[in-house]
Amino acid sequence: RKKGPSLPADQLRLDRHERWLQAAMATLTHSVHPQLICLFWSHHTQNILQQAWSLAGGKGSDLALLALGKLGANELNLSSDVDILFVCKHTPGKAEHKIVRSFISLLNQATEFGFCYRVDTDLRPGGRLGPVISSVNQIEDYYWSQGLTWERVALVRLNSIIGNPDVIQSINKIVKKFCFRKFLDYTLFEDIKELRSKIRGHYHQADTENSLNLKLTAGGIRDIELYINALQVIHGGRLPELQINGTSQAIKSLRKLQVIDADTLDHLESSYWKFRQVENAVQAIDDQ
Repeated sequence: RKKGPSLPADQLRLDRHERWLQAAMATLTHSVHPQLICLFWSHHTQNILQQAWSLAGGKGSDLALLALGKLGANELNLSSDVDILFVCKHTPGKAEHKIVRSFISLLNQATEFGFCYRVDTDLRPGGRLGPVISSVNQIEDYYWSQGLTWERVALVRLNSIIGNPDVIQSINKIVKKFCFRKFLDYTLFEDIKELRSKIRGHYHQADTENSLNLKLTAGGIRDIELYINALQVIHGGRLPELQINGTSQAIKSLRKLQVIDADTLDHLESSYWKFRQVENAVQAIDDQ
């Protein structure tokens, strides 16, 4: 018989597992719509990240913790990495790097109580070659001098979790200006076509007679997300209602603004959540 948790980090893991089991059970019994399950899991994940941030010493620092990807959209699936962006008010020093290392370790490290989350920081400016922590000035300089179309599309889902309010306010302002332009750049269409090809080429796992790649099949999860986020980038500068980070919320705004016909949007939304239901059901097996 295992002992109860003796450390705050252990309690984080047990809290995470309890919420995960609730979400997995709701998925497997089809008792709750997958959108609500993803929202439930995202909110509890953010709560656990906030607790880990405080344990790591982040409270009161000049750092901010922001989410991208499905966590940023409040649509986290049951066994997903958490895409994180660390930003500092100034050029980060030893104290800030110590906080970030401690935070990642609290979530990544496996103990007798398992682990919390795999932390992915690859969506930061410069990707794996860029600094793990960026200053506000570095963020602004990077996106306006080197920012690519895929980053504009990805940053649509940016969402603040916890941290220095001045940093969060500054980053939100920078990102909105970077993502959403008032004048349409027609090269964006070709960039997005190329982006889709790169995604499929880099991650492609061929469908077979007895299997289907939920994310990468034509019309699958990634295609729908890319299509909706691209529409937000294309039209969001003129239509501020599209400057939101959830898939269904964006579809609702696109429908209201009549950017795309309602039948197409209904089909996309229905297909998206059917795929997400199956994705969560697959990941509910052994939390993999």
